[in-house]
Amino acid sequence: MRQVWTLILDAGYGPKTPEAIRSENDRLKTLLARFCRGPYDESGVEFDIGLIVEGEIGNPNPRSGTKVGPFADNTIFAEIYVAKSDWNVPRDSYLAFLWFNVRRAILACVERLYKRKIYCDVDTLCKHLSIVEENFLGPSAKSVNAGTKSQVDPISLDELVEERPQRVVIQYQRDDENDPWNFDRKVSLENLLNDSLRPSNLGFCDCIDFGFATIDAICPVSNAREATRAIIETLRANGRLEGAVIEETANEKQTVVWPEGLVGGIEHL
Repeated sequence: MRQVWTLILDAGYGPKTPEAIRSENDRLKTLLARFCRGPYDESGVEFDIGLIVEGEIGNPNPRSGTKVGPFADNTIFAEIYVAKSDWNVPRDSYLAFLWFNVRRAILACVERLYKRKIYCDVDTLCKHLSIVEENFLGPSAKSVNAGTKSQVDPISLDELVEERPQRVVIQYQRDDENDPWNFDRKVSLENLLNDSLRPSNLGFCDCIDFGFATIDAICPVSNAREATRAIIETLRANGRLEGAVIEETANEKQTVVWPEGLVGGIEHL
């Protein structure tokens, strides 16, 4: 008989992180442990999500965004980097930010497992996550979701279980001082990419990853050439093509296709 486990949410905090932020993180941790009870696959893989929260003072996090770690010891984990600018907002905005990123991290773990041919019961997992969402967002769920779910296009079940062996990466250089990115800007780019890919069933934006010097939007696709063409048209029409470097991966070969004539490749996290 497979051992029952609960989904773990841990957190590490920088100096003087407000108690209110710690309390909300702990509340979500309790809800996940209560309602998300695995296993969700035949081998009993466990999920572990970590929050790394920048404090009120001290050095800022060297990274931001979400990273899925390697699969080891029958556990898949992901880390979410939370900047001060992410939590220094109204409570409802932080709750929306936190839930959006935790859910995305969990589903990104499912996608990573799928690539290793470990197949999760996504229907059951998403039902459990829906219960957590309802309890976590509480009375403000309707108003929060009105401001985020209409903006945030969540991963569908079909996308999680459909294999897309090709991908397109759109990379921008980071300039936090002169051209900072916030949560809304990240969501806006993600929605643009989904709008360009989903109508023709070409793929979807899996994640937007913040590294030390770059921002990578990663899109699993069914046809890299057609997906790239759609992405370029959408980014150009919305004034987001300038500064973008676009790379296709097909048949395990990486090719930079935009800007035209660029020599070399792009860096990946």
